[in-house]
Amino acid sequence: MIIYEMAEKHYQAAAESGIGDSFTVEDTMAELEGYLASLKKDQLRAYAKELGLRGYSGLRKDRLADLIAGLLLEPSVMRRRMGILTDEQIRIFEKALEEPCLPREEEETDLYRLEDLAYVVRDDSGRICVPDDVAAAYRELSSRSFHYYRRRVSWIMRCLYFSETFYGVVPADRLYEIYLTHPLLKMSRERFLCLLQQIPEDLRSCHIAGSYIISAEFHDVDKCRALLQEQAGKEYYLPAYEEVEELWKKGYIEYRDGWQKLARWIREKYIPSREAVDDLVRDTWEKLASGEDYSRTYLWLAGEVLFLRSGKELLALAKLLRGANDHTRMRIHRGFTPMELRIRENNDAMFIATFVMPGCTEAALKLRMTRELLLSAGLRVDLEMTADRVRLTRNGTVGEEAAEEKIVYPRDPCPCGSGRTYADCCGWKQARPDYKEA
Repeated sequence: MIIYEMAEKHYQAAAESGIGDSFTVEDTMAELEGYLASLKKDQLRAYAKELGLRGYSGLRKDRLADLIAGLLLEPSVMRRRMGILTDEQIRIFEKALEEPCLPREEEETDLYRLEDLAYVVRDDSGRICVPDDVAAAYRELSSRSFHYYRRRVSWIMRCLYFSETFYGVVPADRLYEIYLTHPLLKMSRERFLCLLQQIPEDLRSCHIAGSYIISAEFHDVDKCRALLQEQAGKEYYLPAYEEVEELWKKGYIEYRDGWQKLARWIREKYIPSREAVDDLVRDTWEKLASGEDYSRTYLWLAGEVLFLRSGKELLALAKLLRGANDHTRMRIHRGFTPMELRIRENNDAMFIATFVMPGCTEAALKLRMTRELLLSAGLRVDLEMTADRVRLTRNGTVGEEAAEEKIVYPRDPCPCGSGRTYADCCGWKQARPDYKEA
């Protein structure tokens, strides 16, 4: 993000000083080096460090700008850096490639990534432009094989964004499973890991440590350990393809069960602007999804944003925010919502309490006929656990010299003919090998 932040400061300074009044594409932006040379030297040094360059500390500003531009225009470097762009971002880039243009409001988010790459710039009127040497290098790069590569790498970037938001620390194999949710872009695990490692480090906010991918936020060992302790014992939620796309495009995942109700209540009673409410809901979602305490988020929303005073208003907000919180995918739960975890816990308890086993042959026959229905209702059926296989002699008594084998349940009549149940007769004796007749 350094180059984008530098560009913002540069344009702001130019506007305040009046320099931008005569600042045009033809003047300084026709070549990438000219744009870079218009930045301050300490900004260029910061960008050179981000790019991993060495031996630049003693260079003059113009020479440093030339060094950075030369690196960015190298075919292999441009391929790896532009390989992270989505179809929407490439479309914006190619539109600016044809002629300078003003971006639409909905294009601004995608434009941030393009500006971060330094392959597009803005002139004083806010138009986005592609320097001539960048345009020439891209035309050489653009091909079917490049876009085949780019679509796969850009999908990996979206998967990384999901894992950064909801996992923090994730095994590479789990990230590969997320990648495979795309309906079209399939490849082997080995190829996936190869492309993952090719993404420039300054463009992915994570690092690879052995078989794990750790988000930049958790590079600190203590923070990483604390996160893993919070997540201990929880599985990784596997998202649908649509969820990964929604998070990438909107910055949050909207669940109609909770967040839309909260947004509608705020809009109807306090903030009529839909755009302002959407921003507020997104900020609230980010707090809860990243693990911020629910009570702290509630107090922030009630006291610092909506300025609620009456008990009725506070109770209404508490109810709506709790509903939204229950349907929020959270990092501390490895992507699961609190509601999903409660359902899983209840199902586990039901699993233990409703394990169905027959006590006699008649019950076993009835369970066998209704087994599929019981399974669909969430019940477990085991026809063998309580049964014994006994060997019968030709006269029907239990013995070692067996002519046939029979399945006997605890409440069945004992095959020995005693008139008692198997559990109270030979079954009990079989369970007590030390038993002897008096």
